[in-house]
Order: sequence, then structure tokens, then C-alpha cells
Amino acid sequence: MNEWFHCNKCFLVGTNDSQFWFTSCGHIICAECKKNGNLLLGQKGICVVCSKQETSIMMVNKNMKPDLIHLFRPPKDLLIEFTSKIKTTVEFQNAHRQRFFKHIREKYNKAAKIAKAAHVEITKRVEREKNLLAERNQVRMELDSTKDYVRQLEKVLADRDQEIHRLKRKSPSFVKRTSPHLKGRAGYPSLNGNTPLSRVSFFGCTTSTPNDFANIAAGCLDNRRRNNVGGNAGTAGEFDFLSQQRAMEEVVAGGPSFIPNTPALLGLPADTSNDNNDDQTNKDLDEEQPSPDLEANELTLFTDSSVSSFVASIAEKDVPIIAINRYPFFPGFIKKVDLKQNEALMNLIKSKARQKLPYVGLFVKKNPDDKSEAVPSISHLYTVGTFAHIFEMRDHEGRMLEMILNSHRRIRILQPLEPSIDFPKGNGRRKLSGNRKANLKTKKEEIQPEEQPQEQQIEQPPEEKLIIYARTENIVDNVPTQISIEITVKMQAIVSIVREIIRDNNMMAQHVALLLQPEHSIVDNPVYLCDFVGTIAQNAETEELQAIMRRLDLALELLEKERARVKMLKNIRESVEKKVQEQNHKYLLNEQLKAIKRELGIEKEDKQAVLERLDERLANLNVPEYAMKVIKEEQTKLSFLDPHSSEFSISRNYLDWLTSIPWGKTSEEVTDVNRAQKILEEDHYGMKDIKERILEFIAVGILKKQTNGKILCFYGPPGVGKTSIAKSIARALNREYYRFSVGGMTDVAEIKGHRRTYIGAMPGKIIQCFKKVQAENPLILIDEIDKIGGAGYHGDPASALLEVLDPEQNSNFLDHFIDVPVDLSKVLFICTANETDRIPGPVKDRMEMIEVSGYVAEEKIEIAKNFLVPKCREKCALTEENLIITNEAINTLIRSYCRESGVRNLEKHLEKIFRKAAFRIVSNEENKNEKIIVDNSNLKEFVGREKFTSERLYDVTPPGVIMGLAWTAMGGSALYIEASLARKLRPWDAHQIVNTNVTTNSPSPPQPQGSLEATGHLGDVMKESMRTAYTVAKNVLGRRDPNNEFLEQAHIHVHVPEGAVPKDGPSAGCTITSALLSLATGKPAVQGISMTGEISLTGKVLPVGGIKEKIIAAKRAGVNCVVLPEENKKDYEDLADFIKKDVEIHFVDHYDQVFDLIFPNFVQTTNSS
Repeated sequence: MNEWFHCNKCFLVGTNDSQFWFTSCGHIICAECKKNGNLLLGQKGICVVCSKQETSIMMVNKNMKPDLIHLFRPPKDLLIEFTSKIKTTVEFQNAHRQRFFKHIREKYNKAAKIAKAAHVEITKRVEREKNLLAERNQVRMELDSTKDYVRQLEKVLADRDQEIHRLKRKSPSFVKRTSPHLKGRAGYPSLNGNTPLSRVSFFGCTTSTPNDFANIAAGCLDNRRRNNVGGNAGTAGEFDFLSQQRAMEEVVAGGPSFIPNTPALLGLPADTSNDNNDDQTNKDLDEEQPSPDLEANELTLFTDSSVSSFVASIAEKDVPIIAINRYPFFPGFIKKVDLKQNEALMNLIKSKARQKLPYVGLFVKKNPDDKSEAVPSISHLYTVGTFAHIFEMRDHEGRMLEMILNSHRRIRILQPLEPSIDFPKGNGRRKLSGNRKANLKTKKEEIQPEEQPQEQQIEQPPEEKLIIYARTENIVDNVPTQISIEITVKMQAIVSIVREIIRDNNMMAQHVALLLQPEHSIVDNPVYLCDFVGTIAQNAETEELQAIMRRLDLALELLEKERARVKMLKNIRESVEKKVQEQNHKYLLNEQLKAIKRELGIEKEDKQAVLERLDERLANLNVPEYAMKVIKEEQTKLSFLDPHSSEFSISRNYLDWLTSIPWGKTSEEVTDVNRAQKILEEDHYGMKDIKERILEFIAVGILKKQTNGKILCFYGPPGVGKTSIAKSIARALNREYYRFSVGGMTDVAEIKGHRRTYIGAMPGKIIQCFKKVQAENPLILIDEIDKIGGAGYHGDPASALLEVLDPEQNSNFLDHFIDVPVDLSKVLFICTANETDRIPGPVKDRMEMIEVSGYVAEEKIEIAKNFLVPKCREKCALTEENLIITNEAINTLIRSYCRESGVRNLEKHLEKIFRKAAFRIVSNEENKNEKIIVDNSNLKEFVGREKFTSERLYDVTPPGVIMGLAWTAMGGSALYIEASLARKLRPWDAHQIVNTNVTTNSPSPPQPQGSLEATGHLGDVMKESMRTAYTVAKNVLGRRDPNNEFLEQAHIHVHVPEGAVPKDGPSAGCTITSALLSLATGKPAVQGISMTGEISLTGKVLPVGGIKEKIIAAKRAGVNCVVLPEENKKDYEDLADFIKKDVEIHFVDHYDQVFDLIFPNFVQTTNSS
């Protein structure tokens, strides 16, 4: 500290308390020490600290500028302030760190929840997919099994049909040989010709198809053969039918619905004829005796081999119980049942089948939602069920048991029993095989005697005591011998309703119609009739179907419901059929009308009409020879094609486009320049360059007596009227107008069309334009050409435009779809763009560029008064008597709300004013004729608060800040450059900047090195310009102030305000250099000056663009002095006088001239200053 301060008191003194002195040798002395010690530094010039001679001093007090006082504050205060700032910074960072960690934790927890939910969902989905896969495999296996089952069944039925045919040939009317005691009994078969073989009733079971009859006949044949095995036919195989007459009567009395399938009960004696022919067949059957056990996936047919087994089945009271859902199984019908849940029930049924007792009882569950095959209690079942015979059964390896059941009679469940399973070695059944042995090489084996069955008790688990076996009793339907009139009427009503239903339901008609014939017992027996109604009713409740006493009444109710349902379905079907018939009728009439017109010559066939329409088009066109050749070839091709083929449509579409091009048709050109000029002036204000160029184009066409096409490009900020003036040009030239935008276009087919081979192919925009305008010389506006997409997968649209815009090529423009050269040389192409830098170079080279500058305030006022206000007034249906906008209001609107270069935003604000005025007039019912005047006092009521106040950030620019000028697509604007120290200079840095010749005994401090940091969303070009300006500033400062080494040692930060706006370009080079020099010298630039210009490494000032916009921006910011490059003088001279008014312009070609302008009284630093 002693090296810097006189004493400790001098170290602690502050500028707020007193003043102190600063020596040129770098020491500090307070005023009190100087006064007490009588240190006359000003007279002797000797430093009391280092005793250096000729020392100059500088007094420091609180009246100094804040930035200078800060440099001389006591180190203690600086340390305390710096520490407090560090503390605040640390607290700020900790707070943000905690907030950030909290945000991350919340995001993590949310992501974890989502991941957990996703994991659960994925697990469920995987499980569902596994289940679906398993179900699909199961369904596939069931389908394969069903297919095998059907094939085997078809084989069996075919064999049975052959046997039935042989029976009919061998056995004459066998009813005559039956006992007269049973003739005429209800349900007894009659084969004497009164009943056809395809519809025979066997004790209440009516056969519906020949296959049903074949099943019964095959069973009869099978029993006949078994009785004849090993003995003479008609003796050992024949049994006395009369001896079994009483058993038969018991069968009929016990249940009229049972179907006996033994030959004796059917009255068939043994047939002894042609026994020699059947010997081989009998041997084959004997060889095919089944194995003792049921094998998996095996089709099995169960038959009764004797009357004793039949009588046993009638007396069978203990049967396996199968619980079914909703619809009961009525006697006399066939049902397919699948078991796959209860393994004990399946084993019990298979055991009974082995014991030649293939019978089950079917009972309906009271709970229709219960899907189980067995119930734990009798209370869960209705007590009345059906006794059924297992006609066929198939075992699928224990997984499922398929059965075809034939119901016989009603039964009532009494009590559950414990089931037992028997496993006999022989069971008297016959296995049906699809493949018989062709040659039998072994002798017939003796039939093994049956062994005693072994019982194996199946113990149900305690928790699953299900009822699968029970004791039942038969229910006898008491059919009166004399049917009363009431029953007869109800039966006739039922038959009548059923006939009405089957008339409306075609699917049911073919199965039911024959059952209602008078010769069948179903229409004579009320029991059978009620069973039949319960089967066909689809909307019946289980309780209704189980009711016995009121069966006829309930049958009528069920039929009424079924009739209503069938009628509703019939009405729906008839309405649909009616609509279809109407459409077919219309189509038929249209076709007949076409045929009549063709016969009368009013209308011709499609192909001929197309060819004639094409010829009519060609008659009005001047088609070139090369194009006509293509058209004729395509017409010839079209004449040989089928009108309904796809190639015909493609060829016709191609010819339509070829003949839609206006070959040789042009619009009449304007020959009056004055008229064209008047039209241009009516629609747009200003735009002198564009209007002059169009008038020159017209003048050349008048002198040449023909006009050729031209390619122009209007570029400028948005909203200045580039697109709208194109319409005015088309009207002035009397040309058709067509516009399409290429902004964002990435497909070359949009310009050159698609290939005809693609589906939905069509020509490009140019050919579409010709078809629409029907002229070869239209004005085509290609909008937003600077925003065209780049090269990609679909080609480069910019390259495709070269053929369109090149005058040397567009006379033979070739569209991919048309594939015929088209002349574009007469087309006037006008392109629009906002920035020329983004236009591809080859495309830009083929166009004549015309700049459309932005408007100044004076121009906007004229445009608003003469164009925009009348236009808005007309849109809102207002007059000058309703609304007046003053010039002051328009001026305020332009300067405070709409500063952009164009007038599009100004038009929106004016429309807003007129809309609000219209609302006020309409809502004010008392005084609708009130006149509204909009001025500065009430402008905010219509458009809100001001958006812009001033573009000047500084009223007085400090050292290091210079105002520059920039140009964007929106127009010109002020651009400030701010330069400041990145960190404070250390004391030895300040000492070395001022004087580096001081030598002390203290160790030498490190040599500082300068640096530059730039911020403000800068582009690469502007960053390079900033580095160049940094080097130029060092060179200029070295020449102007050799002793100032600020730029060599200081860390400088340069910032361009409005960091969210991207900035790029070299035009800020002079401004950056001036800001760096102002910071280094500590002197502000001359107030009220702005500049623009690119800087070179040697200090040359190079020309820039946007001079008009930049001068407008300077005037808008209140700056009256502008520095421009010398090369831009020609651009300035082209400006209007009102733009150049009240602005002082300085043209420079080297930065030294700029330095002299902004620092007029600069004095270089000396050792004594």
C-alpha cells in the first residue's frame, strides 16, 4: 500500500468525505496530509512519496463525473461493494439453481409416472397379444378338427346313402309285415307311399333331410348285420317282434319322443336275400371292431345292438347333467354341445359311453350370465330338462368334447349322485374309419368277451363340489284322446302365425315349411307344436319356455313377439330393396334414354362425341404443324381404344389439355401510351421507375408493331405494392393476368408438369395459365421468387425456372405432361422479391431488377388520403358525411403506429377506424346521422395506444456509443453500437496506459493484453466486420494518439441492442470503428450524427445499399447529419427532393475523414496531460 498512498489515513479517506490529490507518478495524498505537512506539490513539483521531480497533480473530489469518481474510490469501499455484489450474485445463482433443480425433479417425476404407466400398458398389451395368439392357435386347431370331422362325416353319410338305396331295392313295403297291434299308433312310421322318405316322423322326432333318415336307416342296417353275424339270416339274427310288444308300449307311454333305431322295433325282419354278395362286407365290418378305449380326436357313432339295451335306456334314471344357457333343448330336435371346462364331466360322459349308455340330461341355468358347464347346487337349475341321446362324439385329447345330441323326452331332476367311471375292454360300439383295408390277409379274429367293468370313483375337491351326475324321472305329457275345440283353435292360430312368419323370413321358411304340412304329426299334436314354437322363438325368456301348463298360450305370445320382430326386419329389408330398385330403375331409364337419343341422332357415343368436340376446338386454333401431328396421332389412337378402359381416359385427358392451349390466340395490345400512363397513375402513387419501364415497353412495341415478352423483377420491402401494381400493368397493357407463388415450392413438377404415366398427372403452372387465360401473351406474376425452395428429392424448382425465364430458351418451353414445345416468348413475366440476396444467381441474371423502395411519411400521407381512405370508406359503406379523418390523425398514425416501409399495416389501421366508426353509427339509434371526426384527441379510442415513441435510445450519446443506420426487408432503422470495458483496468494497467517510463523498486506487473467480445445476435459477416473495425481502430488510434494504449490492453465488449433481432452485413464497419475510438479516447462523438459504410482493413469506406431507407430512418430518428460513402453519391442524387430536405450529408472515402467529423477538436495524449 505504501507504494500507492502517502499514509494509512490517505488509504482510508473517501471521496464523499473530502477531496484528495492524485500524482502523475501514481500516488494518492489526502487534502489533510497535504495541508498539515505544508507539502506544496504545486510549487516544488516534488512527490512526498517517491520524491520524483516535476510531478504534476490532479485534485479529485465529489464534484467529478461519476465514472471518474468511481476510479478513485477507496479500495476498502470497492472491496466491500464488490463483496456485497458477489454475495448477491451467489444468492441469485443459488435461488435459480434451486428453482432449476425443482423443475428438473418435477419433470423427472412426471416422466417416471408416464414411463410407469407406459410399462403397465405395454405389459397389458403384450399379455393381450399372447392371449390373442393362443386363442388364434386354438381356433385354428378347432377349425382343422372341424374340417376333419366334416370330411369323415361326409364319408359316413355317403356310405349310409348307398346302404339305404340297397335297402329300398331289397325290402318291399315292410309295413305290411309288422304287427297289426301297433298300426295306426301316433308317431309310427308309414312307408306305404303316403309319407315321402325325406320327411318321416319316428315317435315325435321328425326327420328334416335325407341325411336324418339315413342316420336311422344306417342304425337299422348295422343292427341287422350284427344279428346275422355267424348264423343264418332270418333265424339266429331274427327275433320275435311280438315278444317285445309290451316293451314297445312302455316306450310309447313313457315318452313319445324317443327314436328307436333297432330293426325289430321298426318292423324290419332279417333279409336273407343276396347274403352271398354281402359276405365280404360283413367280413370287413368284423375286421373294424373298435378298440376298448375312446381315442382322442376320434369320431364315434353309438348304436343299440339289442332291444334289451334300448329298454335299459328307457329305464335309465341316473344320467350326467349338462348345464346350458338361456334356451332349453326341446324333445325331437338335434343340438351340438361342446364341453371344455369341466374335466370330471367329460370323463363321466366318456365312461357312460363305454358302458353303452350314451345319454345325458340337459338343464337350463337360472343365471343366464353363468358360463360354467356344471353348477354347485340343484337350486341353480330349472328342475325340468331334456333327456338326450349322444348321437356322435369326438374327443380332442381331453381338451374338449364335441357331441351331437338327439333329444327324446322331458325329465325332472330329483337329487344329485356321486359319479362313477367304468373302463370296460369292450363296449359294443363301432368305429367308423374313412379308409378300409383293400385286401384282408389275416383271418377274422374271434370277438373277445367283455370283461367286468372296473369302477373308479372320482372325488371332487371340497371347494369344487359340482353337480355332474343326478337322478331324474320322466315327465309324461298328457295328450287328450279327444282334442277340444279351444285347443284346436289355438293350434290353428299358432300354425297360421308360423306360416306368416316364414313368409317374411326366407331363412326359416326352407327348414320349417314342410313341418307344417297336414300329413305330419307336428300339426296334430299340441305337445310337438309347443316344442316347435319354443325352438324357433328367438326372443323368449327361459321361464316362458319351461312353463308346461300354459304352453299353448305362451306359444301364442312368443309367436306374436317373433312376428313383430320379423315384420320389423321385413320393413327394413323392403326399404333397402326399394332404394336399390329406385337406383337400378333410374340407371335403366338413363341407359334407355341414351339409347333412344343415339337412335334418333340427338346424342352420339362417347368416343365419337369426344373426337368431334376435339375437332371443333382445333377448328378455332392455329396449331403449329409439330403439335398438330401429335394431336392427330393421339386421335387415331383414341379411336381404337375401349371407352371403358383406363388408357382411354388418359388419352382423352391428354388431348383435352393439348387442345386447351391457345395456339395462335393473343390479346390485343394497347397502342396509347397516355391511356396506359393514366391507368398506372390511378392505381398507385409513386413507383416512378416501374411506371417509366412499362411505358418504355409499350413505346417499343408501338414502334416495332409487335410486342415480345420481357422478364422483370420488382424487389423491395413488403407492403409497398409490388403485387398490386402487376395487376395495374396487366390492365394498362390490356393483357390477361395470372399469378402463382413459388414461395416454399420444392417440386419441379409444379413448373414443368408430371409425366403422363403417373396417376393424377397434370401439366405445370405455365400450361395451366394458358388454359385459363386463353391467350399466348398474358402477364404472369411469379410471386415470392426469393423464397423458392431448394434442391431436394423432387428436383430443383429454381433450375426449372431458368427455362421459363430465359429469353433464348422459352420460345420452345417443353412441359413434361404436354411433351410438345410451347412458345413463351410473348409472355410478360414479372417476379417479386423482398431480398435480392436470396434469389438464385442464374435466375437473377436473367431478370431485369427494378427496386421498389419504401415510402417516407409524406408519401404515406398522400397514399392514405388518395387511395387507402376512399377504399376503406367504400368497404364499410360510409361517406364523408359519416366519418372524417384529419391529416394530423393520419400523420400520427404513420409516425406512432405504422413505421414500416410499406402501407399494408397502415391500411389495416384505417380499416379498424372505419369498422369502429360503423359500429358506433349502427349502435347509436338515437342519432344515426351523427358525424364522427377522428383527430389526435380521440385517435387512441380507435387504434389503441401508440406503439412507437422514438427510435433514439440516447438523447446524448456517451463515449463508446455511436448511432448507425441499417436496412432490412421492412425498411430502414437506426442501429446503435455500444462499446464498454468488459472488466475494470487494474492500477498498473492505468499507469501503463498513461506512462510506461516509471521505474520503481517494486516488481514489474504482468503485461496486459487487449481483447474484443461481440454480442447482439450477429451474423458471420458482421462479426468479421467487427474484427476488421477493431484492427482499423487500433491503427487509427496509434496514428492519432500514440501514447494511448487502451485498445492494446483493455478487454472491450461491443453490443448491438435488440438482441432478439438477427443482424448481419458489412455496412456497420464505420460505426463500430467510431464506437471503439470513442471508448478509447474517452470522448463522445458529435451529437446528432449517424453513419453507414463498410470499412476495409486499410481504412477505406466502401459503398452500401438501402440509401433511401437509411436516410428516411435518420430523419425519423431526428438526426440531421448523415455520413455516407463517396460511392453512394449517385444513389443520393436520385432521391426525391423532399427526402433530401433538412438533412446534411457528408460523403467520405476514408475513415480519417469520419474521425475528423466526429472528433473535431481532438488533442492527442501527452506525458504532461
